[in-house]
Amino acid sequence: MRTAIAAAVLLMTCPALAGRLTAAETIKGRVADVSNDAVKIKTEGEWLPAVDDPVEIYFEMPGVPEGATVAEGKVSAVAADAVTVKTDRTFTAVERNHLVRITSEKPQRRPPAGEKAPPGGQSLAIGSAVVTVPTKPVPSAGSAMGDNVTQLLAKGHELCTQGKLAEAQQIYGQAVQLQPNNPDTHYALATALNFSGNFDAAIAAYQAVLRVSPQTPEIRAWIAQVYLHKGEYASAIQWANQEIAGNPKSAFAHSLAGSAFLETGDAANRDRAFAAAVAVDPGIADVRHRHGNVFYNHRQPRRALTDFGSAAYMAPKASGPVLGAGLSYAALGQKQPAVQWLERYLQMEPSGELADRARQELQRLKTQP
Repeated sequence: MRTAIAAAVLLMTCPALAGRLTAAETIKGRVADVSNDAVKIKTEGEWLPAVDDPVEIYFEMPGVPEGATVAEGKVSAVAADAVTVKTDRTFTAVERNHLVRITSEKPQRRPPAGEKAPPGGQSLAIGSAVVTVPTKPVPSAGSAMGDNVTQLLAKGHELCTQGKLAEAQQIYGQAVQLQPNNPDTHYALATALNFSGNFDAAIAAYQAVLRVSPQTPEIRAWIAQVYLHKGEYASAIQWANQEIAGNPKSAFAHSLAGSAFLETGDAANRDRAFAAAVAVDPGIADVRHRHGNVFYNHRQPRRALTDFGSAAYMAPKASGPVLGAGLSYAALGQKQPAVQWLERYLQMEPSGELADRARQELQRLKTQP
């Protein structure tokens, strides 16, 4: 499975830079059970959602109040005993105890227990929602070793949520030793290493996934990302192209190739790769923006800048990546480009809390010698 660490460390949002869904009423819940074809969620509170209400499944991160998005979708049906959600985008596998937000412009009050629910409602005091998302069971449960690996992956996941990545790497390493032929153990370790900035070890762990399971999608793209952040652009392009050859609809891989061409000044190939990425998935710029938020929030401004800059190229009307790029340049001590990007942001968003922050940063930069 794609463990929740992928969402935690690669898709969480920086509260200073990223917005979230807002609406008249937010209905919250929690994933209670995961099977191959559905996820059951316990909902909370006095309100019920309506059809077409947007839904977000997310993962809680310390210091990140609104968490890391795991999947997004809409309510497709509301019955007496279940709410069905059709997911539009799934970033990683949903797991038990992931949190849920259902944003409702037209919520209905939950009827008292024993009363019939209103049309489109449900009657349970604590309801259950069914969210259909692609999932994969945890590996090899049913044996002592399999159970141990499952527990190790869960423990590593918990440590990652606490920001204890070094300890998580040790736990994932134990899982790899127990099941060296399980691609999930290598993937978990690779993701933790990647996020920690341990690039060479991350590449080795990703390559271990491919040795065990050569057809695993997106792994070559993740290797391309590591090489991109190492500054080895030819290798980044090579690995991105390998992913594209076997998985031509990988918007992530196309976008990483575009990033590498952007860094090398190859405008024609940059534009071609970014256009291909957006054609496959119009939301890829938002994904790269979220990646940038993660790196910025965890004091890796050089990596953040790569993703913010790429997102800005793919979505030139989006203001968030522009602000992120300006703040990343400022964190890197590069005054001139920081000022340029922050002024560009203020032209796009002249008012609001984030505009105030941009002005404060501009004032700080301009008072420096």
